[in-house]
Amino acid sequence: MSRVERIKHLEPDAVDSHFYLYILHYLLTKLEKKPLEDIVVTEIRECQRLTARSRYRDYGYEWLGNQTVGCPLVHFSELGKWDPRTDNYPPQGASKIQVMKGIIDRIDGPERGWIRLGEKLRAFFPPRGDFTQSEHAGTLVQFYLGFTYDGLRAYGVRPVTTQPTKA
Repeated sequence: MSRVERIKHLEPDAVDSHFYLYILHYLLTKLEKKPLEDIVVTEIRECQRLTARSRYRDYGYEWLGNQTVGCPLVHFSELGKWDPRTDNYPPQGASKIQVMKGIIDRIDGPERGWIRLGEKLRAFFPPRGDFTQSEHAGTLVQFYLGFTYDGLRAYGVRPVTTQPTKA
C-alpha cells in the first residue's frame, strides 16, 4: 500500500493510484474490520472527479474474489464474457468471484439503486424493473461486487432467497 500511496503523492491526478487505494482500503475494512470507510469514500470521490468524462468509469475492472489467502481481487479478463441475458459470467468465471450480501438502501428509479455495505459505503446497482423502492427497500440481496472508477458496484443482484443465475 505504501508504494501506491507514494505514486499518489508523486502523481496526484493519476486515477489508478486512487482506484487501487480505495480498493485496498475497502479490503482492509471488510476483511480486517478496520475503520477506514472515510478513506474509501474519499478515494472513490477522487476517482469520480478524475474520470468525470471517461466513457468507461462504470466498468468493473476488478472484482472481489473467493480467495482466502493473499489478495482477493480478480481482474475482469479472468472471468469470461458477461452475459446480459443471464445477468452473470460463465460458470468458470463466476466461480472465481465472491457472492456478497447487503441490504437495499434506496432505489431512485429503474436506473439507480444503492446497496448498503457498511455505515458509509454503498454499492450502486441498476434495479431495472426487478426492484422498486416501495417493495424492496430494506431487502437482503446477494450480488457480485465489482470495483469501478465510479465506485463500488453490485452486479447480478438477486433476493437472498435465490442463487445467482448459473450460465
